[in-house]
Amino acid sequence: MAPTKKDAKDGEKEAKLTPEQSAALILDYLRKQNRPYSATDISANLKNRVTKAAAAKLLKDLHERKEIEGRAAGKQIVYHTLQVSCFHYLNESLTCMLIVAAGRSR
Repeated sequence: MAPTKKDAKDGEKEAKLTPEQSAALILDYLRKQNRPYSATDISANLKNRVTKAAAAKLLKDLHERKEIEGRAAGKQIVYHTLQVSCFHYLNESLTCMLIVAAGRSR
């Protein structure tokens, strides 16, 4: 006989996440995936550990704190992580190479 909803939920009671834990989970997910997602997609991909409404609110808060970037796409907002400029790393690498080259030429 197939298990009923009552039987299935007895052993699988998960603790609710705090807003800080939910925000950290969403930010970590966006960084790992490195692609844009809407609040609905994030909620579904996290298997509803964060509800759609909570995801939308947390994403908006993260965007206001400039931890992620958001862009309007039709009726919804699509969020993605901030991309680090490659010019920063290029400048650091060039500086290191010049220092090493100067040390070798002496």
